[in-house]
Amino acid sequence: SLSVRDLGAILGRGKPATSQHLRVLRDGGVVVARRRGRAVIYSLAQTPMISAVVQVIDRAASIAAA
Repeated sequence: SLSVRDLGAILGRGKPATSQHLRVLRDGGVVVARRRGRAVIYSLAQTPMISAVVQVIDRAASIAAA
């Protein structure tokens, strides 16, 4: 779970661009948002499809690192 600011810093993008991308992902059900004070915290949605995609990406990363 990360804030818009933290995600933007990791991705090298500004807060407005990051917020717009996260809105699209939220509207698509990929991420969920919750408010913590003034910050909005995003995390991956807990759906079977998202879980499967995360497993595939983790596996691909393991293979690439080997």
